[in-house]
Amino acid sequence: MHQITLNPIYKTETNRLQAKIKKELKKHSQETWKNRLLSLNTQDNSFWNIQKIFKNKRVDIPALHTASGLAITDDQKANLIAKTLKDNFTENTRPAGFNNSIDSDVTSTLERFFSHPPPTPVSPTNPDEVAAYVNKLKVRKTPGKDNITNKMIRNFPLKALIILTYLINKILLLRHFPNNWKIAVIFPIKKPGKNSNNPQSFRPISLLSSLSKITEHIILNRINSFISDTNIINPNQYGFTKKLSTNHPLLRITEKITSGFQRGRSTGAVFLDIQKAFDRVWISGLIYKLINYNFPPSLIHLVNSYLVNRIYQFNQPKSRAANRELTHLHSPTNRSAPYPLLKSRTITQDFFPPKPDGVSAHDDDVTLLPCLVLQSPCHYRKSHSGNTFLQSGLSTSIRSNTPLLGEGGSC
Repeated sequence: MHQITLNPIYKTETNRLQAKIKKELKKHSQETWKNRLLSLNTQDNSFWNIQKIFKNKRVDIPALHTASGLAITDDQKANLIAKTLKDNFTENTRPAGFNNSIDSDVTSTLERFFSHPPPTPVSPTNPDEVAAYVNKLKVRKTPGKDNITNKMIRNFPLKALIILTYLINKILLLRHFPNNWKIAVIFPIKKPGKNSNNPQSFRPISLLSSLSKITEHIILNRINSFISDTNIINPNQYGFTKKLSTNHPLLRITEKITSGFQRGRSTGAVFLDIQKAFDRVWISGLIYKLINYNFPPSLIHLVNSYLVNRIYQFNQPKSRAANRELTHLHSPTNRSAPYPLLKSRTITQDFFPPKPDGVSAHDDDVTLLPCLVLQSPCHYRKSHSGNTFLQSGLSTSIRSNTPLLGEGGSC
């Protein structure tokens, strides 16, 4: 009424009511906290859960070492970490003089593919599928840039879920992922056991829109459905696969070595870590492989829209450099739902054709297990794998200091 009439009496009444509401909200918050403390006990872990609130404090980032000196102020540290993240998200370049026809093949294939609209749309979703995922959302997860929390979504009425379903179906039909849902707010968290003065020691934690995550899950369901129907899963890849864990590749390594002993052969092991495999993905190469695997064209269009032109807003408290935008980088946001599945499949799908049974992979860690009569079987495998990784724009490093050789010598 005050905004309509500009009557000062209404203004006074508005201020009084606002003050009363704030007082009641504060009183309610205090009562809720008091009741929560009184209900604590050691039987249902509530006591231990509450102590984490006080224990897990975010530690301030110390001074960081750079080539030009120290980054001391909050702005200097924020700019340095943001620059480090930008470098980490920049696609790998091949060595000088490395020539391969794969680049021109990828370019021409993508141009031909995207010049024609897909014949059939992506299969639509329904409120039941959306609601099934919404019910699994964890209410304590931090929201993304839009500040729409999981708790809000969990309390959506049926009408809101129907509207959300309609919106997701439009995304599937138009094969376009909204730009606002491709914005990630990044917070730096120090990696355990790493030097806190090194800017490379901080892991970027991306906060995504919860509505975006729901849509990602719907897309992931369609990707999983195609993979399951066509049976294109590489048996050497144990990451992002249902009912498989890190224990399974360990068991396979053990069986491989034991089998080699029984046949009087040497089993070598080279442990490779694909550096920045998820941060520096060659998106064109990934789309090229999806085309070669005969993924549904409409799904490839949608995945391409989902992956390209992502924006990262770096957030560092106490810094004026907060919300620095890192735009149009190659890295999808912190291994969001559909991406790791696609990337992990392509890592081992066609890298090691000579002896695929001698490869074991989990996520971006690869183990080569040649079992030969030779005393030193590792050289060929390392050189072969190096060439295939270079073709795909990936960089590798030896995980262990010395490759292992069971029985008969060392590599």
